[in-house]
Amino acid sequence: SHHSATVRIHVESPLRLLSGGSIAHSLDFGVLLRSQMRRCSSFFAHYGEGELELDYVFMSEAAAKVTALENGFSFTTPAWTQRAGLAGILGTGEFTDIADGMLPLLRLGSYLNAGKGASCGMGVYRIEKV
Repeated sequence: SHHSATVRIHVESPLRLLSGGSIAHSLDFGVLLRSQMRRCSSFFAHYGEGELELDYVFMSEAAAKVTALENGFSFTTPAWTQRAGLAGILGTGEFTDIADGMLPLLRLGSYLNAGKGASCGMGVYRIEKV
């Protein structure tokens, strides 16, 4: 069964995602999802009861069908620093055609943050179903 949902993602501290070897300046849903699949998987491998059961192929293919309804993201250096190395994506966006399994994964991922510097407070995001 293919249910599709709409979600809003609020990126609250600079998100630094690698896309093709360099830091992405815009939020691509597929890049975020694949990054969080890897992050959650390795987290479970290290701290959990083995691997997280994820259908990578399905999720990656489904991610390509996700549409941005609202893109309020920008690549910014946060106000509290001048260091370019702390620049990242901030803002809010809305995405639709979110397949089953994506929302729980992104919710789980939101506890671990996302992207580079996640363990140091970068890539904080919240996700809500619309």
